[in-house]
Amino acid sequence: MIGGSMQLVESETVEFKCTFTPKLLKAVVAFANSNGGTLYIGIDDFGSIVGVDDIDATMLQCSNAITDGVYPDVSEITTVSALDIDGAALVKIEVEAGPHKPYCLCSKGFVPAGVYRRLGPANVPIEMAQIRSMIKRTDGDFFETARSHEQSLTFFEAERVFRRAEITFDQTSQKNLGLIDELGFYTNLALCSPRWPLQRRCVYRVYRPSGWRGLDLQADRGYRTVPQYIERNAYVLCAGKARSHR
Repeated sequence: MIGGSMQLVESETVEFKCTFTPKLLKAVVAFANSNGGTLYIGIDDFGSIVGVDDIDATMLQCSNAITDGVYPDVSEITTVSALDIDGAALVKIEVEAGPHKPYCLCSKGFVPAGVYRRLGPANVPIEMAQIRSMIKRTDGDFFETARSHEQSLTFFEAERVFRRAEITFDQTSQKNLGLIDELGFYTNLALCSPRWPLQRRCVYRVYRPSGWRGLDLQADRGYRTVPQYIERNAYVLCAGKARSHR
């Protein structure tokens, strides 16, 4: 409850901002990764109600920032509304605990600088080991189907190979290949698929007319990347029939 005779203080589930700022996204991410919470815009750090000048514009700024700046989508667990306290207009942002943790800042990704949780009234970065643990709890125990910590991926080499083979490489194809999961995240399989040197031994499953077989990329004919193997042997990479336990 805000207003009345209650003292306005920040807590594990309450945060104040005097005006709109992109920094409020840290609180949204932290609430979603924790037990939820409410962010009020128009209250300063000392708990004084100052209000906002343009409630409609501020609400629109908040909605757009949350939509564009938090990953995965939190629209279903976030509500932005107007609140009037003693004649002062406030923006109230309610965030539920998210079902698809971890949530991160789009600008940072799944690294400590982009993933936060609430600790008292503070937004605290989550360590990489904890981030991996959260991803595992959400995505399961299979390495290649788990969400990649890196979501800024490009597939120029794969697109070239598929184009030469006259095979469509759109989002549907990427999902069918296991590069994108059902929530739209890039998987670890996608992380390993560009033309990057493999630092560890990786076993994949490839398809050819004679059927499925295992492929050890570092042991099989010296091919160090998935696209090299696909291009040289005209195979299509598929993840659906293979599983690698972590």
